[in-house]
Parts: sequence; structure tokens; C-alpha cells
Amino acid sequence: MILYIPKRIINRVAWKLRLPIQFLLSSDMNPLNLWLLSNKKLKEFLEQYYRKNIDRIEDPGLREDVRKTFEKGYGYDKICAINLLGVFKRYF
Repeated sequence: MILYIPKRIINRVAWKLRLPIQFLLSSDMNPLNLWLLSNKKLKEFLEQYYRKNIDRIEDPGLREDVRKTFEKGYGYDKICAINLLGVFKRYF
């Protein structure tokens, strides 16, 4: 756990400064953050999907939580928000 905090700080600084993906330290096997930084088409697709479907959530509190998760989160957080939007798109 102690090693996790410095990695998170380094990654947050590298993300904010838009440094090359080589500066990000991975703490898991899933490279979603690296994909979002290096694949502009994937990032654009996720952002477009988010913009199209965020209004499907009628509850303002839930919509705000999804907005914060997508806009301020890293790769995994963005995918979780997109998955929830997909559920709303399909079932509501």
C-alpha cells in the first residue's frame, strides 16, 4: 500500500502535464490509461458516446456522479461510467 501512493502521485502529475505514456507507472495488468493516452480514436469515441448518452440519466444526483467519474477519473473509471450509460441506453 505504501508503494501505491507514490505511484499514484507520479501518475497524476504525469497525466496533468500530458507527459508521454512511458512516464506513467502501472500498478495493474490492465493498460486502459495507456490506451486512452496513446489512442486518440478510442478517447474520442468514448467522449462522443458520453456526450450523446449522459442525458438519458434522469436523476440529477446520479448524472452528476457519472459526470464526475467520467471527467475526473482515469481509464477504468471512464469505462465504468460508459458501461452505466450503456445500461441506461439499452434498458431505459
